[in-house]
Amino acid sequence: IICNAQMLITPNQSASILVDRLVGPGVVYTNPTLTCPTNASGKFNNGILTTVTMDSGIVLTTGSAVVVNQSAAISASYSNGTTGGYATLQAAATGTINDLCKLEFDFVPIGDTIKFYYRFGSDEYPSYTCSNFNDIFSFFITGPGYGAPTNLALIPGTNCPVSINTVN
Repeated sequence: IICNAQMLITPNQSASILVDRLVGPGVVYTNPTLTCPTNASGKFNNGILTTVTMDSGIVLTTGSAVVVNQSAAISASYSNGTTGGYATLQAAATGTINDLCKLEFDFVPIGDTIKFYYRFGSDEYPSYTCSNFNDIFSFFITGPGYGAPTNLALIPGTNCPVSINTVN
């Protein structure tokens, strides 16, 4: 367990533990799968003196989960050395996908509405804005009303994905 800037981060959690953090009452999930390098994911509990405005959640990174609260100089030194990975994400990205960290699961809510809160951050912002390096976050959904995988994480009012080249 690592504690940085009042955020308690526990790396290397199973897909089921991570999904448990995401779903709330009235949501049943199955088939949790985590495709992520060692140490690139984890769960967190928030302290009182941090800029993340969520009590708890998960961390999915292209580097190391335990350094998400540290300076860009520290987190930039982490590379998982993996390339390629996910055709659906590749369609939304610009350039080659490196260091993919993906959590997938099936779910059924008891109601007709779901909510998902996220925070996007990158140690490549703003130093690599408008370059070949482009961290990206996507939240794909399929199912009734969604024929093909649909990215719900878009810049409001656009069809632009959330990435360092689009959030500025």
